[in-house]
Amino acid sequence: LMGSLPEPTGKYAVGAVEVDVPLGDEGLVVPCVIYYPAVAGTGTKGAMAWLPEATARGLGEAQVDFLGAWLGGVFLGAAAPLATGRATVRASLGASPLSRRDQDRDQDQDQDDPFAGSWKTAVFSHGLTAWRHVNSTFCVEVASHGVVVIACEHCDGSAARATASEFSSPGDGDGDGDKKKTLASFVSWERAKKPELARDAAVADVEAAGRDWRRGQVDRRVDEVHAALDGLQGSLDRVLGRRAVPCRVDGEVLVLGQSFGGATAATCVLEASPRSRRFSRAMLYDPWIELDGDDLYPIRPRHFQTPTLPHLDRLDVWRNGKSRLWALSKDNTERLAAKCGPTRAFFHDEPLCGHFAQTDAAVVFEGGPLGFLYKRLKGTDGEPPAIVALQRASAQTIDALQGWLPPGDTHQ
Repeated sequence: LMGSLPEPTGKYAVGAVEVDVPLGDEGLVVPCVIYYPAVAGTGTKGAMAWLPEATARGLGEAQVDFLGAWLGGVFLGAAAPLATGRATVRASLGASPLSRRDQDRDQDQDQDDPFAGSWKTAVFSHGLTAWRHVNSTFCVEVASHGVVVIACEHCDGSAARATASEFSSPGDGDGDGDKKKTLASFVSWERAKKPELARDAAVADVEAAGRDWRRGQVDRRVDEVHAALDGLQGSLDRVLGRRAVPCRVDGEVLVLGQSFGGATAATCVLEASPRSRRFSRAMLYDPWIELDGDDLYPIRPRHFQTPTLPHLDRLDVWRNGKSRLWALSKDNTERLAAKCGPTRAFFHDEPLCGHFAQTDAAVVFEGGPLGFLYKRLKGTDGEPPAIVALQRASAQTIDALQGWLPPGDTHQ
């Protein structure tokens, strides 16, 4: 049942491919979904399960605490089709890519422009216990307005379960029948990392070590974001054909992130490195930026000390009043905005929304056959319907991108 997630509003059909992008020289990869403007009617719509079985098991191990990790994984792995109504991502797998050069010609764009014929690029970083499809609505929506969008599945121990995008040999699978190799499983702070640090005689302050562990995860995530951008063109060429989807990745890139991904996206634009200059816009959805001074995390304090962000044309931040991050991160989001100045930073405050309002998760689980159970467990009293909150944030996202989106694109 595809009805739970909203259709994109842009004028372009959206295709998607799943790829593994190389990370460094040690054989590591970043599993990604790449969304792109496509020829309408091509590809296979509904081919990507929003919550694959292996991911559901990882999510159950991470989130269904009352059953224990193993049993929680078995339970959600089995219950996922019912809980989600078999929701699928609203993009057509392997669709024929649309030519940007033809679109530029139709709009009388300067063909001598070095970027002529290339699509702008965006990259999305997910939150804790999330996965590659949890923000698919935003990714598909932005792509439908003429942008190539990368959704990373991070391998730092923060995803519910990170799996290879491309099929491995049968012996590499994890036994769930899809033959996709598990690259990283979720590492729980309370159940795994905190006890590990407490047992380490060399660790004097467990909480401080935990903050540094989170900072290290963000470092890895930022490296993965850049690797995804650096490897984007080669991956698309390999899967769809050489220069079938030409992209610009060295400038005017949009970075988006939710929760822990918000800290990742913020670090992408904050770090004092030439690579940060490729980003011209950032969008943070209920970002996690806690404490201050030397204790600030999960962003490294030295990055947060960057005084100004002259390379950033616009920063948008969504803050949710019923999220615990409202209190933890509110002051730091305002400090971050001050680095851009009042004319380039914008807040979208949602006092009645919870933490997951800008993800697909609440929409899928609320709208699924077990929606009544989800509402009881999560406690959604007083919150707007999930679909209303998600569509509002999606529309706000596109409105904020006017002037950055390709010429001639309009928001329906």
